[in-house]
Amino acid sequence: MIVNAHCHRDFADNSSVQVTVYDDRVEVISPGGLYNKLTMEEVMKGISRFRNPAIANVFCKMGLSEAWGTGLRRIRFLAKNFGLPAPQFEEAPTLFRVSLYRKPLWPDYPANYGLPTNGAVPIAVSQRS
Repeated sequence: MIVNAHCHRDFADNSSVQVTVYDDRVEVISPGGLYNKLTMEEVMKGISRFRNPAIANVFCKMGLSEAWGTGLRRIRFLAKNFGLPAPQFEEAPTLFRVSLYRKPLWPDYPANYGLPTNGAVPIAVSQRS
């Protein structure tokens, strides 16, 4: 999800790719919506238009991504294979958000462990140079 966010992010936007871990999910937010009039229906069919083909090519050569247009379909496939709830994809003009949900570790988590029940903990933020 993080590699995908970097391949498709809008570098004209000064925002960063954001990764946030919640009690029930991980969210990755990439600056910039879908590129070049691409629709969600097309994306889910594997159609891809890269905003940053050179970055995508580097990630592919490093073995961090497999092919063009497989990212979101692979996220859905892997979530299903691991028995996780279906991931959510949200597109807006200024961002693209992927939410990957998990199964609870314990039925009473986090309430009985002294943890906040609605907090988010950012674990990584990539800055634009």
